[in-house]
Amino acid sequence: PDTALRSVPVNFGLLSPLTMNGQRPQQARNNFSFDLVLGDAGRVTGFQAAGVLTRVRRDVVGAQISTIANLGGTDATGFQMAVVNLLGGGVTGCQWGWALNLDDGRSHGAQFAGLMNVNRDTLTGFQGALASSYAGTLRGAQISLVNVAGDLTGTQVGLVNIARSSRGLQTGLFNISGDAHGVAIG
Repeated sequence: PDTALRSVPVNFGLLSPLTMNGQRPQQARNNFSFDLVLGDAGRVTGFQAAGVLTRVRRDVVGAQISTIANLGGTDATGFQMAVVNLLGGGVTGCQWGWALNLDDGRSHGAQFAGLMNVNRDTLTGFQGALASSYAGTLRGAQISLVNVAGDLTGTQVGLVNIARSSRGLQTGLFNISGDAHGVAIG
């Protein structure tokens, strides 16, 4: 199949394929996209918004905003805001999820969630959630009721803090670290 992206600078529509991106939205590169229900594109460099869900098959540079979910195929540089943000790569910037933020890559920036943040690789920055935050490797800070990190260099503040190895500060009711080089207050 043809994988080349075609430029569709401005996209308006209802839901895919009833948009200016046409029958193959996965091959469209948008600078501005607004769909009433579902937004779908191959790449976004600029702004994408939809009433229910946005989806980008490759990377996003700019902002991705919807009421329910933002889906990104690879990396995002900029800002994502929805109830749920799911990203196949890493984020450089900020994810604001009312319920969940999840990314699978190396991230730099902040994740704010009402319930849960998950970074499956490495996060350099901050995670803040009401319920829990998880990072494979964290260089920065986590503030949640339950914080979990594989390798921590920085700070965990919560009711329960867990790290495979920690260098820095853990402060909470329960602090657990397999290999601690720092301060644990609890």
